[in-house]
Amino acid sequence: VVNRQKNILLLLDEYSPFKDTLYNSIIRRLSTRYKVDLWFHQYNEALFNAILRDSIGRYNKYVVMNFDNEKISPYLYKIDSSRLLLLDFGQFDKREYSYICQDFGEAFYAAMAQLSDRLQNYRKLILFLARESKHPKETCDYFRKYCADHQLECEVIETLDDREVHSGEAYIAIRQVDVVEIVKKSRAAGLTCGVDFGLIAYNDTPAYEVIDKGITVMSVDWQKMGILTADFINQHGRPDVIITDPPRAGMHDDVIDTILFAEPERIVYVSCNPATQARDLSLLDAKYKVERVQPVDMFPHTHHVENVVLLVRKE
Repeated sequence: VVNRQKNILLLLDEYSPFKDTLYNSIIRRLSTRYKVDLWFHQYNEALFNAILRDSIGRYNKYVVMNFDNEKISPYLYKIDSSRLLLLDFGQFDKREYSYICQDFGEAFYAAMAQLSDRLQNYRKLILFLARESKHPKETCDYFRKYCADHQLECEVIETLDDREVHSGEAYIAIRQVDVVEIVKKSRAAGLTCGVDFGLIAYNDTPAYEVIDKGITVMSVDWQKMGILTADFINQHGRPDVIITDPPRAGMHDDVIDTILFAEPERIVYVSCNPATQARDLSLLDAKYKVERVQPVDMFPHTHHVENVVLLVRKE
């Protein structure tokens, strides 16, 4: 049925204003034929696996933010590659899967390089990456490399407890809550953001215009990520079932190659010549197993028999 509803699983890490931008960007580019189920795994591996385990086979497309930047769930490998799009984290074996992933290392270095003229005005750069943050630690390595390459004093800190904001320092904060905390401490010290000290926020949000006008932002384009995600969803995927009914000569080699490339879940092979059908089944054996065979006597009192075979893709 051409107009049937398409079910999409959108599994994100945790709610934030950025994920709201991502979600709305996706929804605006999808027709009403699509039903999107939105889940958050909160970086909980057990919850992540449970959601995936229960969803396999229920959705037409899967859009997933992994729970870790380097470790991947085996349940992801159970999803057909034409149906899965990986977002954000991606420092793991992505195999043949489509992905839109952040570069937390070299791209971070490049973003800092674009701010070099302004960063040279500060005597020290401080990266605040909270201990409980799931942000990849790869960013710390490239932060230190940038500072070493540009001969800047630097420090990576995991907490703001008992720490004051000082004039002449520039802070990089990953989380929105950390941006707020730095601004509060700076105001308590009578310092002005963008004048007495620098503050770079990771990922933009309209709230920063209210929090403090001196905040500089390096940000992922979440709206563009949503547009690319919607484009993936709108693409025609591989077929679930292929029905083939070739002439007595059987299927041409090109047809067999095309079916093997498409990798449908099931193949229904109708044949009027069991001999050529047996030959073709042996060529499909690498990826498919015979599930059922049903002869049909459509021409009584003759030796002609139609044979219907159901093949299922091997795991």
